[in-house]
Amino acid sequence: MRFFTVYFIIVLPVLILGCGNSGDQNESQNMEQSSPPVIEVLAADYAFQAPDTIQSGWTTLRLINERGMEIHELGLAKLPNGKHLNDYMNDIMPAWETILQQLQDGEIEASEIGSSAYELLPDWNSDIAYVKSRGMVSPGHTTENSMYLEPGTYMIECWVKDANGRIHISNGMIREITVLEEQNGSSAPTSDYSISLSEQGIQTTEEISDGKQLISVDFELNEEGQLYYDDVHLIRANNETDFASINEWMGWYQVGGLRAPAPAEFLGGADVYGSLPYGGEAYFTVDIEPGEYAWVVHSPAEEPVFERFTIE
Repeated sequence: MRFFTVYFIIVLPVLILGCGNSGDQNESQNMEQSSPPVIEVLAADYAFQAPDTIQSGWTTLRLINERGMEIHELGLAKLPNGKHLNDYMNDIMPAWETILQQLQDGEIEASEIGSSAYELLPDWNSDIAYVKSRGMVSPGHTTENSMYLEPGTYMIECWVKDANGRIHISNGMIREITVLEEQNGSSAPTSDYSISLSEQGIQTTEEISDGKQLISVDFELNEEGQLYYDDVHLIRANNETDFASINEWMGWYQVGGLRAPAPAEFLGGADVYGSLPYGGEAYFTVDIEPGEYAWVVHSPAEEPVFERFTIE
């Protein structure tokens, strides 16, 4: 399973009023109203600050990792009715810390994590819904992920591990937030660039340009209805980039998996945790400057899957 002090600012859609045809004004206002509201998240090691409540519907989370010294991610876990932060920290996290310690001590293999989790986690763990769109971002960078949030109680959390192998959640990077029944009236974002993950690996149909780009990812299924890959990330790359080491590090079930420091500079991405989000697509935004880059996915087969490209 892969499963910041952080400040959230809800940026409401701005209605632009001015002279001119009233029909044009209404159309402009409707377009602005349909855009997902942006919640800015300022990351640090290791805590979250967030509003107590936000509206439900399509939402964009902007993760700004300028204060953190480690790589971070922003994950969301929707809890079953009646469960809250204390339940999560008392019942869920001790089990995962035990499993992780057993793995690091060589008491279990990665293939045995599932059975250990079944024994240690409470029955209500199966009712947790992990929101399926997020990516990692290295210090000094900002990324955005857009997702549909149903009403309910959520945990904002980071499953990356520190240099000692301790999960960031256990260090304090978790906070409860309530998503209200009240809808924000937004719709799914429109992407500038698309990626498809299939049996052929990473497929793109056009060249990406520099600047801020909203990426849509199509996670394709095999004949058994399973995902070929469940994540994709953008990294800076050069001639010395070790993609095999990056692939091994991206596996949370590895002893050193997702453990600081990261072996590459991560600029954003999406992870669907093995199941499809909202029609098979996930959305994230990155700000690209001229340079050398690569799209990378985690390949359980241990053969690195990546696609390099250059922005002039």
